[in-house]
Amino acid sequence: MNGVPYLLSLSFIFTVPAGITLVCVGVFLLIKPPKKINGWYGYRTGSSMKSKEKWDFAQSYSSKLTILIGLLLVLIGFGIPFIQLDNKIISAIGVPFLFIGVFVLFILTEMAIDRRFK
Repeated sequence: MNGVPYLLSLSFIFTVPAGITLVCVGVFLLIKPPKKINGWYGYRTGSSMKSKEKWDFAQSYSSKLTILIGLLLVLIGFGIPFIQLDNKIISAIGVPFLFIGVFVLFILTEMAIDRRFK
């Protein structure tokens, strides 16, 4: 790879800290989930806030998924250097993964809520 060292690339600087943050948030929410339905802490969507049972399920499910997505981001961040691409392309690869991960988190959690509470 020519140019900017990988550890200084946008891909690494963005994906690895974002992944570590997601893992920490997921672990925190798994250990200390919000007890009551609220508007500021936890997995908050219309479907998760409809009942206490849905709320509790969504908190547990989404926190585990958040940990998994965070770990995947860290692996992607460290794994990208093994792909033989130009630095500009490598820098552009990592950034969208966080947004895709968050989108997948919401989709999978909402699908799980729907399956569980038909």
